[in-house]
Amino acid sequence: MLSKRVQVSQPVGICADLRADATLLKHKTALGSPATISSITIWNRNDCCQDRLTDYWVFISNTPFNASDTPATLQNNPNIWNNHQTSYPNPSATLSAPNFLGRYVRVQLSGTNFLSLAEVQVFGVYGSTTTYSYSGNTVTVTDAAGKSKTFTTDAFGNLKQVQEGGDTIRIEP
Repeated sequence: MLSKRVQVSQPVGICADLRADATLLKHKTALGSPATISSITIWNRNDCCQDRLTDYWVFISNTPFNASDTPATLQNNPNIWNNHQTSYPNPSATLSAPNFLGRYVRVQLSGTNFLSLAEVQVFGVYGSTTTYSYSGNTVTVTDAAGKSKTFTTDAFGNLKQVQEGGDTIRIEP
């Protein structure tokens, strides 16, 4: 299956200052459908106030973020990719995402300053990049995010075991 490349570029504005509740300063980009995200480029303002985009987080999720989500709650969620930046982009910062499957990207400050930025660019591929590998009576399926499941059958093709991460489920006859 051929995949479409995704390059979402969302200009925020030359003088974009976003101010809300002091703990919820954020900008969200929705891709429309899930994509395998390879990198994100954050562009800072170049007219003034570059230091406002300091100590910020970038998050990727396949499900919508909640309005009440904070960096503290998001960074500990295993289904959400995160990257913490402590200095401002000058003029931009490109973050490598490990081919994380996601539909939503959020840029969120840790502190209480204004969130000032010029543009958020998301790069990756739309579509499935699932791989299958076979070895005897074992099949391993790996998704675009690198998560895998291994299925083992007996000599007659009956499912005997499923393994995902550190968990193993054995199927008894």
